[in-house]
Amino acid sequence: MGADMRSIEELEREVEELKQQLLLEKGKRKKESTWFQNIIDSIPNPLFIKNKNSCFTLVNSSFESFVNIKKEGLLGKRDSDFFPAEEADVFLQIDEEILANGGINWNDEKLTIQDETYNLITSKVRIFDGEGNRFLVGLITDVTDKENQHIQLKQKKDELEKEKKNNQTLLKEIHHRVKNNLQVVNSLLSLQMMRFEDKEIHNAFNNCKHRIDAMANVHEILYKTSNFSNINFSTYIQTLISNLKGSSKLMEDVKFKLDLINIFLNIDISIPLGMAINEIVINSLKHGKVEGESLEIYLKLFVEEGSCVLRIGDDGKRQPENDESKESLGVESLQLFCNQIEANLHHDKLEKGMHYEISFDKNR
Repeated sequence: MGADMRSIEELEREVEELKQQLLLEKGKRKKESTWFQNIIDSIPNPLFIKNKNSCFTLVNSSFESFVNIKKEGLLGKRDSDFFPAEEADVFLQIDEEILANGGINWNDEKLTIQDETYNLITSKVRIFDGEGNRFLVGLITDVTDKENQHIQLKQKKDELEKEKKNNQTLLKEIHHRVKNNLQVVNSLLSLQMMRFEDKEIHNAFNNCKHRIDAMANVHEILYKTSNFSNINFSTYIQTLISNLKGSSKLMEDVKFKLDLINIFLNIDISIPLGMAINEIVINSLKHGKVEGESLEIYLKLFVEEGSCVLRIGDDGKRQPENDESKESLGVESLQLFCNQIEANLHHDKLEKGMHYEISFDKNR
């Protein structure tokens, strides 16, 4: 009987020891669970863990805040208990695929919470516990604001494109009207010129008309282009010369030799430089052309040591009867145009022809 009693006492002690061990183990697990919960709660993105049945077994505080549901209400439940059926079915299909086959899955998903739809990027991966049970870990990134920003930026871009198109249309109209007004001025000069018979007066009017044409040509080119900040100056020179050929009887037996690079200049440079070219060509026709003889006028446009260089000249013979004061006046006008674009002007009057060099910074 005593032996039996001692055996019972020993059993009771063993039971008590087991209880203490279980309490210690439970406390240890609770501590580990709290530690793990603290770790996942520190993650700013919503995070969840589901079991093989796609039921929530663990969520972090960010997930609670995101779906606005307390942890106690989430655990043991599925997506279909909270979210629209159509969306929950998509989540379940992805969960089952990951739980069955593993791998990492990235998805663009939409989730409706309290009638507000969010755009999400969700990554999911399969894991196993120590007993071989399958779980799914999911991490959510809310990109709703970025999507909205993208939409807003696109709307802003569309508005700017529309405004740009309207401005281009307006600028085209402005350049067209400027060109037309300059042509009206030219016509008025022609009418006024008809009231005089003096050849010198006619020449003075014609010089004014050519200068106005040089300005009108720029606006005509701008009217036909979509780039209002730069002008293809090679095209402009050819247009300028073409107009001169059609408006001056002095152009008979005149040949032009062009060597032009394809370069774009802004309007502030193009107009004064165009008028300088006009001035030089007119001077060549007036002072270098000999009746019955041919005249060659050359134009070379190139870049040298970072500067644009324009060389213009002719092979004409200056006649003794040419008025040197008039040539000087032409050079003064030319210098005025060059000053407007801060260009360096150099000219030489040789035995055969007059030669000019204009160098300038195209980015001024």
